Amino acid sequence: MIEERHFVVNMLLLIFSLIFFIDATEARIQGVKQIKKQIETGFIPGADGKLVSDNSEIEKLFDEKGNIIQEKNTRIWPEDGRTMKYRRENFFNSNNQLDSSVIYNNDKYSLKLIHKYDQSGKLTEIQEINVEYKPGFLTKVFNDSLGYKIKEELYDKNNKLYNFKVYAYDKKKNLKDESGTEQGTKRYHWTYKYNKKNLLTERKDFSGQEVLLRKHKYEYDKEDRLVRENIYSANGTLERVVKVRYEFY
Repeated sequence: MIEERHFVVNMLLLIFSLIFFIDATEARIQGVKQIKKQIETGFIPGADGKLVSDNSEIEKLFDEKGNIIQEKNTRIWPEDGRTMKYRRENFFNSNNQLDSSVIYNNDKYSLKLIHKYDQSGKLTEIQEINVEYKPGFLTKVFNDSLGYKIKEELYDKNNKLYNFKVYAYDKKKNLKDESGTEQGTKRYHWTYKYNKKNLLTERKDFSGQEVLLRKHKYEYDKEDRLVRENIYSANGTLERVVKVRYEFY
């Protein structure tokens, strides 16, 4: 079951590396155009330097309130020829809060996430229902006085702390630093940079030992919508490009 969950977590990291920007972008596009669908297509540099498809695509569907109601991710792992299809269905309550999510891998049920909130509307817990339809890992969410998430703790079914994540913000309340520790060992550290519009322009990925692994650069259109992510190796070599396009209501 740990292996199954690790796969899901890895998929979440892949498809949610861009989600942070969607919330910020939504506020800017109200009154301009309402996004109905966001499509992210992956590319890698070819031998001649031109970009070629890496056969990956992420599709996000939005309702008219700007909520992501469905995400679909198709990706190929060249090293063993596997093709994996990931789908996440999101459901919202009457307060327009994310109530639950159901995750499927290759069209088979994999995981359900149930969100719990306190009386002020702050997210406090995420309960996982595993592939056996039994309670699995439980995430406890801690917020500061302004409602910003500052820590997450993940507990196994025996209520033993499995890992935790810590978040820090700049003076403008942009996320500037994120790190994760698993079973007592630091696993990763991400740092973020923004422009004058508070749009994310760069993310650096470090290992738990603070070794630079890769760098992400982000580009936006005139409406401040994310249109491209460039991913570089630690030595500055372009490794991958994600192009983003939209459909509107």
